[in-house]
Amino acid sequence: MNTKYFISVIVLISSLGFFVSAVNAQSMNGNQTRTITVNCNNGDSIQDAIDRTQPWRPLQVQIVGVCDEFVEFARDDVTLLGVDSNAGIVSTFEVAVAVIGGQRIHIEHLTLSGPEAALATD
Repeated sequence: MNTKYFISVIVLISSLGFFVSAVNAQSMNGNQTRTITVNCNNGDSIQDAIDRTQPWRPLQVQIVGVCDEFVEFARDDVTLLGVDSNAGIVSTFEVAVAVIGGQRIHIEHLTLSGPEAALATD
């Protein structure tokens, strides 16, 4: 067998395998919401939870307790959900939550508090 032809076939097969794997990975993970629980009573951080997830994947952050932090993000498809009756975000910064250009943002069952405003959007 011609060596050039053999190498071309191997490259083509490898490329096809990579393409199929990439398509399967995207269809399996592309629309699944990632859910992370942040327990503020244990010192967990909402900002850390947002920062460590893929920005293309929908995210739901379930919040327990009151987090004392400033939360800022510039991504789509984020839900901040309070899962107990006193869940909230308190910040000593200007605002508690700043959303910069994000779409499909949901903030549910949370108390937000900041010196100037609870929520800021751009």
